[in-house]
Amino acid sequence: YIDGDYTTLILADYLPNAAIDTTNSQFSNLSKYKTYGIYANDNRIQLLDAMTTKSNWTSLLTGSINGTPINYAGTTDTNIWAMGSPTLDLYVNSWNTKYPADTIYTATTATSMSDGLNGYYVGTVEKPTTYWIDYQVMQAKEGYNNTLYYPHQEAVDNCYAYWLASPSAGSVDGMIDVDYDGCVGSVGIYYYYYYMAFRPVISLPSNILQ
Repeated sequence: YIDGDYTTLILADYLPNAAIDTTNSQFSNLSKYKTYGIYANDNRIQLLDAMTTKSNWTSLLTGSINGTPINYAGTTDTNIWAMGSPTLDLYVNSWNTKYPADTIYTATTATSMSDGLNGYYVGTVEKPTTYWIDYQVMQAKEGYNNTLYYPHQEAVDNCYAYWLASPSAGSVDGMIDVDYDGCVGSVGIYYYYYYMAFRPVISLPSNILQ
């Protein structure tokens, strides 16, 4: 997703547990289960903080893109950062840019949730008041077949969805996620569930891809 001076890249697939630095204090209360499945065993604020604290993900800022070497780990450039999962806004903005005929809309819930985090509505009409978009609705859209938005399902006991770094509209225990079968939003998905992966994002100056 290109916006002004930076390009936001969503990684092509889930991040396996083995690639996650669990020695970082932000991850001290996160647990691992099989290949994927990071979950929080304390509260969802901790999980959201782990996904959005950019210093946790500096190891993702090395390597190359289109043959151009990058090595931005530890940089102070505000156009360069990494985080543990896309936000709902990043996902929706990217989707709407690629599929404007199938626009997705979001809205902030009218009141903050009891833990002080705003929840979000998501839907296919302006000013939605629903907590999720039904999987059958999304399966009928072209974007469902694009693995940028719905990566493949691993074995059920490994991963069937990935987290979005936004709190849920449904409940204080809930989190917004993208399910392999098409659902976007919060349908009884709790922060302490197994089988939920990270799908990190990286922001770089736009000229890195030119």
